[in-house]
Amino acid sequence: MAKAFVFDHDKRDSSKQVETQDKPIGACPDGRVPVIRANGLRAGHVGPNAGPSVAQRLGVGNVELGEHFGKPAWLEKQVKQTTPARASVLDRGASLAAAKGSATSTPSAPKTTARPKR
Repeated sequence: MAKAFVFDHDKRDSSKQVETQDKPIGACPDGRVPVIRANGLRAGHVGPNAGPSVAQRLGVGNVELGEHFGKPAWLEKQVKQTTPARASVLDRGASLAAAKGSATSTPSAPKTTARPKR
């Protein structure tokens, strides 16, 4: 175990040596459940009683409880992309104009009114 210097709160303006833990960088602390993104990177960790809504607050999508390196973890679900190929800018603009319609050809106010015509 290596030693590191930290601020000593008991004595003013002094430091003390403490033992450091020999854990690899990025290891999840004991008693915590890691949240793993779909690409395999860890987004963070949550408590053992946390549900999927708490795990999603770390910026991952839909999560489900699974195993990562033999320990329980919240894993982001793989989302299959079912959208068609990206349309060009001109195609999108033309379809948007067609969807909007024209203000002159279609009246926006209803034809009937509450009062009869006099």
